[in-house]
Amino acid sequence: MKALRFAEFGPPDVMSVVETPAPNAGPGRIRIAVRAAGVSPADWKIRAGAAPVPLPRIPGLDAAGIVDQVGEDVHGYQVGDEVFGIAPGGACAEHAVLTHFAHKPPAMSWPEAAGLPSAAEAALRAIEALRPAAGDVLLIHGAAGGIGQAAAQFARARGVLVAGVAAPEHHDRLRALGVAPVAFGPALADRLHTLVPDGIDCVFDTSGTVTDELLALAGAPDRLVTVAPPGATGALHLSESPRRAWHALPEAAGLFERGDFHLPIAHTFPLTQASEAHRLGESGGDHLALLLD
Repeated sequence: MKALRFAEFGPPDVMSVVETPAPNAGPGRIRIAVRAAGVSPADWKIRAGAAPVPLPRIPGLDAAGIVDQVGEDVHGYQVGDEVFGIAPGGACAEHAVLTHFAHKPPAMSWPEAAGLPSAAEAALRAIEALRPAAGDVLLIHGAAGGIGQAAAQFARARGVLVAGVAAPEHHDRLRALGVAPVAFGPALADRLHTLVPDGIDCVFDTSGTVTDELLALAGAPDRLVTVAPPGATGALHLSESPRRAWHALPEAAGLFERGDFHLPIAHTFPLTQASEAHRLGESGGDHLALLLD
């Protein structure tokens, strides 16, 4: 099969399209003919050498496609089903094996499905760690990215009120999700007080930047979850959560079918232009996907 691969860590140009044997579905897994693969910050960080992974490696964790192999002990899925999910062995290839997956709603595009799994899982894991009740106010710091948008929609589905910190050019997008937008910058607490006079109940930081102001807004360390690496920030670190929220995938699919969940893809690229996709992502572009024939 054709697959994107890199044999050394480095800039985007270390990746190239090669021929490699197709994987097979094992017990509890399915194999798909990939139609689209998501491109997330984790992908370019791994490619650059931020994580100790074995080489050579096929990049990509998120994939969507058509089931062509069903492993033992898999129930409710059959060859021909349209699905999306997590491909630990690499998503950027003609075939990928999924370990966690859900049926793709018919109206959901392949790129949107491919961009959903990791963002949805991280978002719901944060929501479940914070446990906001209906009527509580959740502040999402960095609300315009994929994880932030997913968290906002999961929270809204639970009756939680959401305020989102984002650059002004993204505020209309947040309003469309039912999120009250607020700009980044100094004196955030003052702007929030005008927007939410009764205060914030919990905070989800998707930017990886935990400030004293965010901690003060949260009110207690266990009311602030961050995607930042573990360290002395005084907050809960998402990577330290003991349980993954893989049920986020079918929940997101169900909300999509109700019209309550969307993670649009900003740009798509063919597999042969994966380096350009990584460069765009590293420069600040968000929510990208690679398309396979």
